[in-house]
Amino acid sequence: MDHTIATQATERVIERLVYEGLLVHNQYRGRRWRVTLADLLAAGRSEPRILEVLPGILLHRPTVLYRGERDLRASPELQKLLRDLHSAAPTTRWRGLPMQDLRHAADRIAQLQRHQRSKGRWRNINIRVSEVDLQRLDALAKRAGRNKSDVVRDLIAQANS
Repeated sequence: MDHTIATQATERVIERLVYEGLLVHNQYRGRRWRVTLADLLAAGRSEPRILEVLPGILLHRPTVLYRGERDLRASPELQKLLRDLHSAAPTTRWRGLPMQDLRHAADRIAQLQRHQRSKGRWRNINIRVSEVDLQRLDALAKRAGRNKSDVVRDLIAQANS
């Protein structure tokens, strides 16, 4: 496949996910392009955040994908991924991404969908942090007896005061 065509396809996928509120990106504005499961998987090779939100899309927002249900039925790999997300002892990684990150992204998409239905204002940001920083954030959350999102909000409030 030509590199420019792959880049254009990736841009279309990113623009659709920004349109849906599933990704935040500072270079692309949201557009309602028609994207397929194959488009998402291809774009995920160059942008791993797309693969992180894919299970959440399949579980909670399948209408984002054109012919998504049909393509999912034809993909044993993705059917296994969705079963593993619900399993107590799933595989630890999928396409190099930790299953814990995929579950977390799926939960955020479910929250986003609930908030959009209730017309509440809620923003989703998908960021990458080092393992050390994530461990520090986990430790802060445990000490405070709160979740990571609350700890981040507290840190932002402290920085603003």
